[in-house]
Amino acid sequence: MIKPVVINDKKEVIEGSILFSKSNSFIEALNNREDDITLCVLKADLKIFLRVINIDKLDIECLPELAIMTDSFIRCMEINKVFCPAGIALYKKSEKKNGVVRYCNKHQCRICEKKCFNVKGAIPYKEVDFSKRSRLKMKK
Repeated sequence: MIKPVVINDKKEVIEGSILFSKSNSFIEALNNREDDITLCVLKADLKIFLRVINIDKLDIECLPELAIMTDSFIRCMEINKVFCPAGIALYKKSEKKNGVVRYCNKHQCRICEKKCFNVKGAIPYKEVDFSKRSRLKMKK
């Protein structure tokens, strides 16, 4: 498991952890590791980090926080949930014939203050579709 820790400056790197680098060899080596590691990620590089890392290798407990910080929808296949930009878990609603899976949480979306859906639309909650392989969707 990879546990990311978001830092503002390189001076804040935690002792015994690794600082995130955008180089391809670093990312491949990181995705192939089996042991637990703490990875320091600069706040400015957080969106890049989520695009290049294998999200299934991340610690599940950090996903809601990462979704809030990056203003994105993050899908965890291990628990079959999506975390929205408010950090709320969306659950599987349906699966289409082509493999696209739809997630939503009607109750939480209705009481959420962020309202990442069209308030004047016909559906008063957010539905997010993910293809078989996608794990991340940046909010538009």
